[in-house]
Amino acid sequence: MTELNEEQQQVEQSIVKFSRNIQALTVHDDETLQEAGSALIQVKTYQKKVKETFGPAKDAAYKAYKEMGALFNKAMQPLERIEGMIKPMIRSYQAEQKRIADEAQRKAEAEAQKEAEDKRLEQARLLEAQGEKKAADTILEIPVVAKAVVLPPPPTPPKVAGVSMRDHWKAEILDTKALCVAIGAGKASVDYVLPNTQVLDKEARDHKENAFKDINCVRAVNEQIVSGRATS
Repeated sequence: MTELNEEQQQVEQSIVKFSRNIQALTVHDDETLQEAGSALIQVKTYQKKVKETFGPAKDAAYKAYKEMGALFNKAMQPLERIEGMIKPMIRSYQAEQKRIADEAQRKAEAEAQKEAEDKRLEQARLLEAQGEKKAADTILEIPVVAKAVVLPPPPTPPKVAGVSMRDHWKAEILDTKALCVAIGAGKASVDYVLPNTQVLDKEARDHKENAFKDINCVRAVNEQIVSGRATS
């Protein structure tokens, strides 16, 4: 931990003493209002003193932090680019293997279905050849359901030490307006959306009491800010 010099210690001790003395302050009449105002000016004075006393060391430390951060980023960025290149390739390979397995399953099921349908047609043809047209028609009316096809599992890709795959589910908003309608109808949680307070606050600043006149779920609120300045 950084040690304080004598001047910094004096400023810190003065602030601690001031903070203790101000704990019981309340504003309930004109006299205590003046006391609060004087205390606020004292706060600003101490803030100015802190900036003068601690500021240079803080600025130097921050400059060193930024310089080291730049060196850190310079060393890390090429690695992040390589990581960003490799991970999609691994995901793409795994996805392609799954697609191949799914396609093989689909093809096997289609072949099994066709084989079952061909067998039914052959049975109907034989019956019709024997003069059993009604029986042949009955067979043709029965839906064909092929037996389930269970393919052997595809070969497991070789594992690479230190590399693994895991599921990562996330939401993709397809229609923001529809989502808001669902929330209004009680079909979705209000926690699914967050108001953009930055945009709303700008609207309030720009139009003040005339903001949000066309909607009844937001209103502009004026919160007065108390300010003070340090005495010389």
